[in-house]
Amino acid sequence: MIFAGIGAPGKLVIARRLAFPKILAGTSFVKLLSVRNSGLGVLHGNIDAVLGLSEPFTVIAGEAFTLGHNQSTLVKIQFSPGAPGVYSGLAVTSDDPASSAITVVLTGSAK
Repeated sequence: MIFAGIGAPGKLVIARRLAFPKILAGTSFVKLLSVRNSGLGVLHGNIDAVLGLSEPFTVIAGEAFTLGHNQSTLVKIQFSPGAPGVYSGLAVTSDDPASSAITVVLTGSAK
C-alpha cells in the first residue's frame, strides 16, 4: 500500500507595525517583535536584513526561526538613530505559502 499526501504548511502570524518611541539621537531603544506559527506544519523564516532592514534598526536576537504548530518566538530589534529624523523598514520571509514575504513597518524618530 502506498500513501501520498502533502504536509500541512506553517502559517506566519506577525504584527504589521512596530512603533518605537521618540528618543535622543545617539541613544538606543530595544523592542520585541512576536512571531508565531498558527499552522499545523513547521514554519521556517528569517528577519531579512537584505530585503529591507536598514540603519538605524538592527536585529540583535532571533533573526532566523523554526517554529512548530502554535510555537512562537520573540525577535529583539534595536533602534539606534545617530541623527535626528524619522526612520522605517523591515522585511520578514518564511516558507508560509500564503505569506512568503511580509513587510513589517518599523517606525521611530530621534530628536
